[in-house]
Amino acid sequence: MKIRNIPFGYCYQNGSIITHPKEEKVIKLIFHSYLNGESLLAISNELNYKNIEYMPGTTNWNKAKVKRIIEDKRYTGQQGYPLIVDTLLYEQVQELKLKRNTQKQINRQSDIYQIQVPVCCSYCGGFMKRMHNCRMKCKEKWICQNRQCKKEVQISDIDFIKSILEILNTIIYNPDLIQQPKIQLIESKKVCQLENEIFQMIEGYDFNKKILQQKALECAAIKYNNLSSNEYITNQLKADFEQSNPLSVFSSELFHKTVRAIQFDKSNKVNLILKNGQVINSKM
Repeated sequence: MKIRNIPFGYCYQNGSIITHPKEEKVIKLIFHSYLNGESLLAISNELNYKNIEYMPGTTNWNKAKVKRIIEDKRYTGQQGYPLIVDTLLYEQVQELKLKRNTQKQINRQSDIYQIQVPVCCSYCGGFMKRMHNCRMKCKEKWICQNRQCKKEVQISDIDFIKSILEILNTIIYNPDLIQQPKIQLIESKKVCQLENEIFQMIEGYDFNKKILQQKALECAAIKYNNLSSNEYITNQLKADFEQSNPLSVFSSELFHKTVRAIQFDKSNKVNLILKNGQVINSKM
């Protein structure tokens, strides 16, 4: 196995250590990429993708190699090595690395990590992803993952959980808010398939009436079953809230028993979509 006898970024010339022109650029790329938010893994993957050699004929970059580079003080001109990275950049990277390590100590049992339902965008219906940036004043925000939408909602974890708690308590105090939705919000895939087949048959004019009748009856039966099932769910939801005491802290058990999804409305307020498809907000 080949072993480097001099740090990456340097080479020997006439017995003296000098910077390696190509590797020097890679060192600067690594420092700036990390400072711009890329992870050690992302940086190593990028270097391998670009076929940048760690040693002649070898491109086996990994997290450990990248980590050693951003921690090596010799790149700032220490121990007789020529300067590649200025001290300010080096210190900024160390400070960021410390903050990222601190983030690893986050309690994954806290309320925000107990939310295991989709968070939806009210504009496009796409899923939203929580982002955390310790350098921002409001450290948390939710971003729609639909590339054509990219709606953003800045809301702290504390306010997010507080909004959910407020809605749950609103229903606990008034379970009659739970009603059977007049329109089934989410049809089954089978219903959509059958309705599409029925439409195509009718558009074709020359169709088998018996087959058409069978498909129509099957579609109606599924819709009726869905309606009956949803009525049962609505009654069960009401019972769950009637049996619950007002909450002073977030209840993961009640939340996941009653909530299908979370939605940010067009004014960026939190709404809850219950198991029966009903949308509830704190103003109801």
